[in-house]
Amino acid sequence: MTRITSTLIALAIFVLATLPAAAQRGAVLAAAPLEPTNLFSIPTGSVVRSMDLDVSGTGVVLSEAGSRPLTSAVLGLGDIAQLEMGTISIVSSLDRPGKLTDVRSAGLKLFLPLSRYARGVAISFRRSATYRQTKVEADYKAKVGEFYAVSTLANYPEEQYATDPQSGWNGLKVKGHVGMKYVDAQLDGRQTTGSSFWRPVGGIELWKNDARARIIAEINWIPGFEREGGERIEIVRVVTGGVRYFFSKHVTFDIGVRSQSNYGGLAESAIQAKINLAIPTHGFRDRLVGN
Repeated sequence: MTRITSTLIALAIFVLATLPAAAQRGAVLAAAPLEPTNLFSIPTGSVVRSMDLDVSGTGVVLSEAGSRPLTSAVLGLGDIAQLEMGTISIVSSLDRPGKLTDVRSAGLKLFLPLSRYARGVAISFRRSATYRQTKVEADYKAKVGEFYAVSTLANYPEEQYATDPQSGWNGLKVKGHVGMKYVDAQLDGRQTTGSSFWRPVGGIELWKNDARARIIAEINWIPGFEREGGERIEIVRVVTGGVRYFFSKHVTFDIGVRSQSNYGGLAESAIQAKINLAIPTHGFRDRLVGN
């Protein structure tokens, strides 16, 4: 994973460094930055621009059950879909109680664009690889599938008004993301068990005028795999709130506080951080194959 991360970062630096000067000036003068197509974890009603690449690195720190830093990548397909390679978060007590871990996953997100205050509707499907844990009494294998249906609404018309001080409510801009999530989880061990559930998910973004920083928050749900007292799968609520900072048109940094329903209290809450880099690789595609 470290080698993949280094390769993707080197590619991003090369792409941005070789952009024409005019393109760089255009990025500075653009009305709105390129926004990631998710919050901390839930997808939003948008997709990556066709043939562009989004690369992100994320991790949960200052937590005994924190996950290791991980990298994900998203490729835009024709402005109506995106291919995702990343991770799915789970809680595993197969090794030690309440361990937060991430399992490699792949997914596809489809997008239906709407107009003005309704940004669009996104349908996202992701499937994890198999998470394995070997104990004396059994070999445990867990896997997860996730399905999201999310719509995005805003109180200002079109994305080019995101940095307009006159848009919104006296310059205060609000963007909301609401939808449903379906999770199907399977656990093979001493016995085979499964669980599936629907839960509402949502998130919000708030900022004033053309601020570089936004307040963001979300509620999500993940499965928890238990083996003590009988093998079972629990539903874990995850609430995350913090700040999204735009370093430039192409680079954002998210940092917030993550709390889960299986935590004992505020002292067990963790810091979640994420950096996202939008790489305009459509420029290379246009040069190679034309419009």
